[in-house]
Formats: sequence, C-alpha cells, structure tokens
Amino acid sequence: MVIYLVTDDKETRKNVELVLGRVLKNQVLHARDISQLIDYTGLRMKDRSFFDIGLVIVSLPGKRQGIQNALKIIRENQHLLNIPLLFVISNFSSLDTDLSSDQGLFDIVKYPYADDEFVLRVRALMRFTEERQYMSDLEKELESASVKIMEVQNIITTDSRSGLSNKRKLIEFIYHEWGRCLRNEWPISLLAIQIDNFAEYTAVPGNVKAEESFQQVAKAIKDSANRPGDLAAIHSRGIIMVCLSETNAEGASHVSKKVLLKISGLKIKTPPGSKNSHLTISIGISSRFPENLYKGARKLKSGTGQRIPDQLIESAFNSLREAVSKGGNQACTS
Repeated sequence: MVIYLVTDDKETRKNVELVLGRVLKNQVLHARDISQLIDYTGLRMKDRSFFDIGLVIVSLPGKRQGIQNALKIIRENQHLLNIPLLFVISNFSSLDTDLSSDQGLFDIVKYPYADDEFVLRVRALMRFTEERQYMSDLEKELESASVKIMEVQNIITTDSRSGLSNKRKLIEFIYHEWGRCLRNEWPISLLAIQIDNFAEYTAVPGNVKAEESFQQVAKAIKDSANRPGDLAAIHSRGIIMVCLSETNAEGASHVSKKVLLKISGLKIKTPPGSKNSHLTISIGISSRFPENLYKGARKLKSGTGQRIPDQLIESAFNSLREAVSKGGNQACTS
C-alpha cells in the first residue's frame, strides 16, 4: 500500500513525512498537486490488484481556491473516488457541502492538527483499505472458482464426440422447459433425428470419415436450433434430439425442414455400397401443450402425472420410426 502526500507546501510536506515516518512503514510518495496524484494512481489502478490512500493537503490558511480545484479534478477522474482520501483543511464549513456531493471515500482533519490524531486517521483509512483489499482478493477467488465450476459442469454435460449436450443435460432441459411451458400454457416440441442407414457408417471401427460426418451433422442441427429455448443433444447412439420450447407443431415442422435442407446441402458422401449417394436423415416430431396433458391426467386420476414429459420423448421416437419405415430423408409428426 502506497500513501500519496499531495501538497505544494514544503514545510507541511516535511512535517507530515516526519510524523508518518515515526509510526508507519509504508511507502510515502509526494505529489505536488492533484494532477500528479492522478498520474501516479492512474498507472497503478490499471492493475486493479491493490488499493492506495491519499493525503491531500489542499486548504491551509488562505488557500480556499485549492479546495475547489481539488474537488473539481476528483469529480472528473472517477478512479480517484476509489482511493480513500484524507483532506487536511483549515475551515470545515468551507468543505462539508462539497464533499457530501461526492461518492468517494474520505476523511477530514482540521489544520492545525495534533500528530496523534493525524496518525489515527491515517491508520483508520489504512485498515479500511486493507479490508477492502481483502474483499477484492476474495471476490477474485470466488469468481475464479465459479469459472472452474462452470467449466466442470460444461464437461460433464457435453458429449465429447459431437460437441453437443449429452443425455443427462437433455433430460434435465426437457423437464425444466416442460415445467416452464406448463406454467405459461405454452407448447413444447421435440425432434428425434437419426442418420439413415447409420449402421453403414459404424461398420468399420475407428472410421475417421464417419466421425467427421457425424460431427458435421451435429453442427448443422445445432445451427438450425439456436434460440435460448432450444437445445440439441445426444440421446443415444446415433440419435440426436432437439428440444424446442415455446414451439407448436407448425414451428417444429419448420425447424425440421430447415434441418433437412441443411443436411442435404452438406452433400456428405455415403460409404461404398450405400443405397443413397449422399447422407440423409430421418426426423420424428412430437408437439404437446403440457397444460392439456396435465388436465387429462387429473381427469383420469392418473398417478403418472410427474412423468408426462416422457410421453413427449416416446412420441418423438414413434414418429422417427415412422419416418424411417417410409424410406427416410423426411420428417413425420405424431
């Protein structure tokens, strides 16, 4: 911690340095005026890893103008408001109103002052500064820990092969969005997507081209569903699901057509001997209004109400099987 002494009076500077030197071990830098204080602190504040304090001797007898100049400069340089300042003045009434309009941290000592009082005020500012330094360091540690937690959460909810979310994240997301749509009486849709004749791509273990093809398909699907209420994720081997919150059957159909066009535009070549020359996909669409299903469950006195979101998943798979049975390269709705 550095203490800045701001004064243009040589005798005052000498006396203050003598007093502080007897009781404090901190570095004391002399600034001839507030402008030089700005130069000193501006360079150090860029780091933001520490705090300093300033002792501003701005108003000795007959120097009223110095007060106004100091306050004006402080208001114009916001970083000074983060540095505790001790004003040494000869007339309290001349400065009280001006200081109350500033949001900075400050204390006031009347001139002439007793050495013991002066040192106590400086020490109080130092304690405050040290506590603020501690809080600043603690906040940085917590921020760093939060970032690491988020990184870990991202790792455990991401499929390393495709870069999409994994099944764990998918199920959590579906249930969360289902509840949100239920409360707001919104629709929710789910797409179940599979590469046609997927077994052909996995026939050769470690097939690099197959992996690349799958990653291209995953990216195209993710790019087609990128709203905040959308999530593309791996459900099982070869199956990608897309949860579309606040989306009805018509909206889900639009997204599925968009995905089909994107995949077609990639023109990914299929393995030798395949039925089609380029990779295609099949899509199963399921759309529901959660509120309607819950009303139906209550009417039937069903005990399976809390697992109703599973019906959305099952319905999407049924639609996918229908799309595959019809030859693939299409979307079917249930």
